[in-house]
Amino acid sequence: MDRYVSSLCGATPPNHFFPLQSHHSGDIQSNKFSVHKQSPPPLSIFTRIYFSNVLRPEIGPDTPFGQAVATLGNLTASSPGAQLYPAFKPLDNWDVVLQKARYYAGAGNPLEEILSSQKIDTVVLSGARTSGVILSTAIRLFDLNYNVYVISNNTFETASTYSTQNQKIILEGILPLLPVNIITIEQAIDALSRSGPAVY
Repeated sequence: MDRYVSSLCGATPPNHFFPLQSHHSGDIQSNKFSVHKQSPPPLSIFTRIYFSNVLRPEIGPDTPFGQAVATLGNLTASSPGAQLYPAFKPLDNWDVVLQKARYYAGAGNPLEEILSSQKIDTVVLSGARTSGVILSTAIRLFDLNYNVYVISNNTFETASTYSTQNQKIILEGILPLLPVNIITIEQAIDALSRSGPAVY
């Protein structure tokens, strides 16, 4: 039996990765609860992007990434913009919430150690931004020999002139060539129902 992880990154707005994340809060809530209704549920991992303090020591002001996330401001652990999206309700003493300071969901945190320790071989991603977190995390975990799935109708681009084109190119062109598996949220729920539980 495959060992799945319900990987989710949630900030405000929904940010980064999980097997059922959408920009519609009702969809997020109902899908998330579908996973948690399993007994025992698969492991869900949420990530929050924020920095150690307002000086943002994890990134330099003149670095490419520093410029890319300048609009986030000086997020710290207590900043409203760094909190999980309200519809996400991690299970106490079960799900995992990690800090990160880069697009990749495992940057500067024990994500890879958790996946290895839990003997997880399959990761399901969704959230925002497709061209940032989703793309970066999918490629990194693929390189580490994980089976990677991305939920096409539960990932999205932030609004821009080319957001629709970016979404289509990444989900229909770039990721399938790796290959990363592109699925729907309905397929993800069905697959998760057959996955192994966490083995704490």
